[in-house]
Amino acid sequence: MKTKHVVTAFLLLIGSLTAEVSAQTTLKALVKKCETSDAVHMSIVKRRNQKKEPTRTIISITIKNDETLVNQFIEAFRKDESEAIRVSESKQGGKTNNTFYRFEGGTTYNLNIEDKSNASVSVVERYGADDDDEASEFFNFDNTNFSGSFFYDTKSADNTTDDSER
Repeated sequence: MKTKHVVTAFLLLIGSLTAEVSAQTTLKALVKKCETSDAVHMSIVKRRNQKKEPTRTIISITIKNDETLVNQFIEAFRKDESEAIRVSESKQGGKTNNTFYRFEGGTTYNLNIEDKSNASVSVVERYGADDDDEASEFFNFDNTNFSGSFFYDTKSADNTTDDSER
């Protein structure tokens, strides 16, 4: 009986690892393709902790004058949407102009469409990240926990005012 439970637990573990690997495969492949494309400008920033272990990789892609590549990203986002744990889309005039996806393990993708042939894509890969860690708050679109206020004085030239003036 114990053998059946161990085998079942092992199969569930393998299945969950396979699902995590298969998530965002279309987006990953398209980002990889951009590394050799003349139609994009790509920058990569890698962050490490004090032990020199990778903590985050940020990839920024700017697509200029390539309608085909923009359409490929739109399609890749559609294909991988079902694997995302968070999805946020912004539309204007019935057309999506910004899409944000977050996947298990903390990887996020953001597509910002300027027009039909110009767009930007951002990818943030976090290593060893937990979905509930502090860094995830950066991408939290729920502003119910927002506290604080901002004050900008348009009357003062140097923007320095005393709080009592408010």
